[in-house]
Amino acid sequence: MKIVITGGTGFIGSALVRRLAAEGYDEVYVLDKDISNIFRIESVKNKINLIEGDILNPKSYFDKIIKIKPDVVYHLAWYAEPGKYLTSLENLEHLKYGIDFIKFLFELGVNKIIVTGTCFEYDASYGYLSESTPEKPAHLYSSCKLALKKVAEQLSYIYEIPFVWARIFYLYGPYEHPNRLIPYVVNSLINDKKVELRSHGLQIRDYLHVDDVAQGLICLLKEEKTSVYNIGSGNPVRVRDLVNRIGEILGKKELISFATDTTPINEPMFICANNTKLKKLGFKQEHDIKRYIEQLHGYKR
Repeated sequence: MKIVITGGTGFIGSALVRRLAAEGYDEVYVLDKDISNIFRIESVKNKINLIEGDILNPKSYFDKIIKIKPDVVYHLAWYAEPGKYLTSLENLEHLKYGIDFIKFLFELGVNKIIVTGTCFEYDASYGYLSESTPEKPAHLYSSCKLALKKVAEQLSYIYEIPFVWARIFYLYGPYEHPNRLIPYVVNSLINDKKVELRSHGLQIRDYLHVDDVAQGLICLLKEEKTSVYNIGSGNPVRVRDLVNRIGEILGKKELISFATDTTPINEPMFICANNTKLKKLGFKQEHDIKRYIEQLHGYKR
């Protein structure tokens, strides 16, 4: 099976590449605009094929993908800089060129296309979010993702080729951006720095290790029809409890503090996946926060 992955050097994409290599997929092609920046997939670089190409520049990848003739394409490339991606106008560029890219793949006759979306596409007021939950994106990012999904679904019906949309929930794991919540907390505590969160931490979220996200994406290879899947743990956890758990694992809970104001903040208080559909494909969560910290930092308590 020839598999092409866009965004394969990113946080989620690299986990997918590493897992595919570990599971013995021997024709994995990573399409990226900067194939010199491969620190996340350095450990498997001899087991994969690196192809330079920018998803925002179709001329840079047309001939290369035609030559490969992939069976499956995972499209993960998207702008995702923490603190900026929700409202960035770059989302419009990725929507525009993402449509062109997916249409190109359908015309090429790829057997299956799998694309990552976001839980932010849903109406979060519904609590547990299933694939049938109404959609109500609240940001430019989630609006563009949802627009790409809807166009791709229609193209899928026209070309009669399966298209699978994977909605990713909250996640953590190795090589995550240091400014995101979990690496910020872990790195601060390891360096004996105070963790002073500006929120009360009462929000409830669904966190899944990035390697489990990769497992979920590989499970989608079994889907033969155009469909939507949630990729989340299905286990709701308060942010406060998660952060305190990290403090307990590292033995430094006393360094953690939260905002005393418990006034509801301007974001959903409960976001959690119903992942029943994904479990039917064989998905089973393998990681938790304790194992992650022990593996990453060598702590045994």
